[in-house]
Amino acid sequence: KFDIATGQELWNVEAQDSISAFDTSYTHISSTITDIDGEECGRIIFNTSKAVSVLDLYTGELVNTIPSDASIQRIGFNGSGDYIYVGTNDGKLTLYTTKPGITLSNEVNEVMDNTMIDWHIANGTLVASAYRGAKLTVMKYSNDESLLYETECENEASRVSAISPDGSSYVVSGSIHDTEEFSYEFNVIDTATGDIKGTFTVPHANSADARYVD
Repeated sequence: KFDIATGQELWNVEAQDSISAFDTSYTHISSTITDIDGEECGRIIFNTSKAVSVLDLYTGELVNTIPSDASIQRIGFNGSGDYIYVGTNDGKLTLYTTKPGITLSNEVNEVMDNTMIDWHIANGTLVASAYRGAKLTVMKYSNDESLLYETECENEASRVSAISPDGSSYVVSGSIHDTEEFSYEFNVIDTATGDIKGTFTVPHANSADARYVD
């Protein structure tokens, strides 16, 4: 962690990871400020292939470790920072409390089969993509609503790049292999219906990431 004003290093941590030959996990990092037992606390999370480390945002002290039997594809906090989402390549999205020692073991959503490669969640809407496929699964993250729809892109949907701040649309990216130059195709999809609102291609791209500016 660095001081944004001075660039001075405040603390650092080192994590050990053993990655198998067919591991599909990427390391992600996220932070939040939340209320735990009436006290304002800062938390930062990052993952190795099969574990999530929960650190104190201000000191770097390890607060909790969340193990996983499957490769971790993405992690994140909910809006208030009370919960941690862990999505794994066996198609499961598991919910944990940010407060150490409490695991909501019954809060496991079966999103798809064992091909889930990426997912995003915002405003209670989950968008997940499968490995080397063009199909997306969209769900409402609650106990009384299940699958909303499935939609299919023209090309491979390798990454759910972003969800709009209001949750009304999301962007899915995928590489295009049938051209001489390496490029990515981005689809903007309506969250409620699954309709593709627009498509654009970025040639010579070296990243599948996208962000909403407004």
